[in-house]
This record gives sequence, structure tokens and C-alpha cells, in this order.
Amino acid sequence: MTKRFSGIKDCLSEKTGQFVFWLLLLQPVLDAVSYFANVYSFTVITTAVRMLMFAAVCLYCFIISDRKKIYLIAAGGLALFWVIHMAACFRAGYDGILADAGYFVRTIHLPVLTLCFITCFKKSSELPRRICRAFLINLIVMLAFVALSYATGTQHYTYDHYRIGLVGWVAVDNCQSAIVCLIVPLLLYYSYKTSKPLFAACAAVCFAQMFFIATRLAYCSIFLIAGGMIAALLINREKRPFYYGVLLLAMLVFGACFKLSPMYQVRVLNGENTSQRQSWAEISLQKSKEKLQAQGLDEDSILLYQDLYELYLPNMVEKFGLERTVDAYGYTTMTYELMDLRRQKNTFAKLIWEDSDTLTHLFGFEYSRMVYNDFVYDLENDFNAILYYYGYVGFALYLAFFLYFLALIVKSVWKDFRGTLTVEACAVGITFVLLVGAAQFSGNVLRRPNVSIFLSLILAYIYHLTVLQGGRPLFGGKGCRRIGQRD
Repeated sequence: MTKRFSGIKDCLSEKTGQFVFWLLLLQPVLDAVSYFANVYSFTVITTAVRMLMFAAVCLYCFIISDRKKIYLIAAGGLALFWVIHMAACFRAGYDGILADAGYFVRTIHLPVLTLCFITCFKKSSELPRRICRAFLINLIVMLAFVALSYATGTQHYTYDHYRIGLVGWVAVDNCQSAIVCLIVPLLLYYSYKTSKPLFAACAAVCFAQMFFIATRLAYCSIFLIAGGMIAALLINREKRPFYYGVLLLAMLVFGACFKLSPMYQVRVLNGENTSQRQSWAEISLQKSKEKLQAQGLDEDSILLYQDLYELYLPNMVEKFGLERTVDAYGYTTMTYELMDLRRQKNTFAKLIWEDSDTLTHLFGFEYSRMVYNDFVYDLENDFNAILYYYGYVGFALYLAFFLYFLALIVKSVWKDFRGTLTVEACAVGITFVLLVGAAQFSGNVLRRPNVSIFLSLILAYIYHLTVLQGGRPLFGGKGCRRIGQRD
């Protein structure tokens, strides 16, 4: 029995590179299927597929791992936290344990897959090359889906109400923006190592795609990625001016086209709509003042805000009361603040948090508490969401997880600055910084399986460069140069 298991393990280990390669190729296809699942209401099936894929990756990597104890410890720690979190939710009255459990699985998707991909890097020396090739194919597939969506009249826009932003068949626009930004640095590195024509083509296509997606994240990332890659080339003393020229040209062209960009068009249209709404708000406030005066009430009464807040924030006024809602918004009468969906969600969560007890503050509240009158107030900003859903303890654990990889980078750079900051390492580092920033300022990164699978791969890549390849583990000991057979 032991020999049979060992044979299965060796066989699967030899296929690790291929396994990860095909797993990555599957991602844009699943995103397209998820889009149609939303349109035709069969999201239960796509969710089940994502869960099964997650379980399959965990099982595969557990089988090929030489250190299964780490998997068991991680599983035990997550199970313990989940039990305590459930206990805190039961005390407050559990409304949707299944929804909360599903959300928990989505949240742990990133750290668990990071552990799995670290195992994959240990087993395959070909994995970095296969990842870059998979990213290149992913780019082609995503562009093909955009073209097909327009050819078939089924196109989806980043901002549907304005019909602006080219995204093709995707279920969540922010996710697509993050995925595109994530794959670009390593694509530029791969094309840099391959040929000048491929580098120029990748830079042009990738940056153009980011330009037309129309999100601020994608547009700003053009300059962060191009500038970061220029810095990487300078650090590595690249003497060929071609590569600098391509990146500088991209920055100049897309910078000069700022006012022609879809992102800028969205800003202008939002500004015009906000101006019209603000004019209505001023008229409404004046009428409210006249009504209060006619009733002999103080014109600074909280009732002055009733019509305005009940129009823009009806659920919050109903749940938390007019006075508390107005106070949470600082008595503002600016419609752009009242209509800001991100702020609405953060304010809703903050008010629930204020009503929670100490145990809830430590281990979080359930997902269902962020749904009111069938409106989902699930936060977009990932780190904020983790704090509210899993409390100070869960947030601290998640933050420690990210700080571990940051510490690996810092230690490696400190020990060997030039040896560590290769073009490859810089591309991975740029991706890491972009995605952590996107998690906080854009969102839908850490808790969305279609994005977190890429980010977990990048974190494992950092471990590969600093520990497996660089020989610099964080807490002493010798580096682990344990890379298995070529696949």
C-alpha cells in the first residue's frame, strides 16, 4: 500500500508543471462561464465547479507534498478559527450559516492555495516558465472573448450604464481589471527574455487593454508597471535602449491621451450627473426648510435631512434611524457622497460593528448581517471586509500572512540587493504591490477565487525566489533548494 501511494505521488509530482499550466488556462474560460451563469441564472453550478477545483488543487498538492504536517496544521488552525467564529455568530443569532461558510471558504482560498503553490514550486523547476506561457495564452483568450462578445452582440461593459469599458464576458468588472494588471509584469519579463518584437507587442497590447478597461486601477497601473520595469532594467544594467524606449513611449502615449481615455470619460459623465443631482438636492433642502418654518420648528432640525437621506440611503435610515445615519455621514448634503456605493457599504458595516459585542469584535460577524432588504452591502475593500467579518483576530492573522512574504522580500534584498532584484523578481514584486494596493483601494481581489488564485501564485513565486532559489528562509536555517524533476 505504501509503495502504491509512493508511486502515485511520484507520478503526480512529475506532472506538477502541467497541472498548474492547465489550471491557469482554465481561469478565463471559467470567468466567461460565470458571466453567462449570471445572465441565465445557473450560478449554483459555477460556484460548485469553483469549490470542486479548489478541493482538487488542495488534494493534489497534499498528495505530492513531502511535508504533509504543514497542511494538517493549517487545516486545524483554520477549523479552530471557524468554530470560534461560529460561536460568536450564534451568540448574536445566526441567520445564514451556509452563506457564511461559503464566504469563509472564499476568504481562505488565497492562503490555502499559496501553500499549495509553494509545494508545486518545490516539485517543478519548469513552473516559472509555464506560468509565463500560461499568462500569455490567458491574454490571447481574454482578447478573443472581448472580440467574440462584440461580434455576437453580447458584450459587457465595465460601466454598462455608459456603455464604456472593454471587458467582454466577465462577471465582476473589478476582478477583470485586477487580473489584467496582475499578468502584465510577468508577461513583459517573459517577452523581454524571448525577443524584441514580442516585448513590443506585449507592451502595446497589454497597456492598450488596460487603457480601454476604463477603471482607475487599470489606467494608473500602466504607469506603475512601465515605470517599475524601467527601474528593474536600470538595476540590472540593461544597456539596450530598445526596451527603455518601448516602456517610455507607452507612458508618454497613454499619458498624453488621458483626456481621451474611457476612464476620464466616465469621470466627466459622473461629474455631470452629480451636478444635476446636487441641484435637485438644494431645491429639496430649501423646501424642507420652508416646511419646518411653517411648522414652527428649528430649521436646523434633523428632519431637514429626512427627504434627502430617505431617497439616497433608505435602508440605512430604516435600519439605524435618521439621526444616526445623518451623524455617520457628518450631516453632509453632497449627493456624490451619499451616492458613493463604496462609502455606503463601509458605513453600513461600521454601524453594525458599533452595535456588536467584544467577542464579535474579536472574531467577526456573519456575512448575512451585510444583507438588508435584499440589498447586499458586502464591502468592496478587501482588508476592511476581513476586519469586519473575522474580527481583530482574523484580520491580524491575515495581515501576518502578508507581512511574512513582505519580510521575505525585505530580508532577501537586504542580504543581496543586486542579486535579489533580477528583472524576474522585480516583475513579481511589482505584481505583489499592485495587487495588495488593489485589495485596499479597489477591492474584489482577496476574496474572489478568480483573482485570488493568481495572487496566491504570485505569493508562492515570492517564496520560490527568496527561499527555494535564493536560499534565505525568514527564520534562520538553510535555504531549501528542493526542486524536483523536470516536467
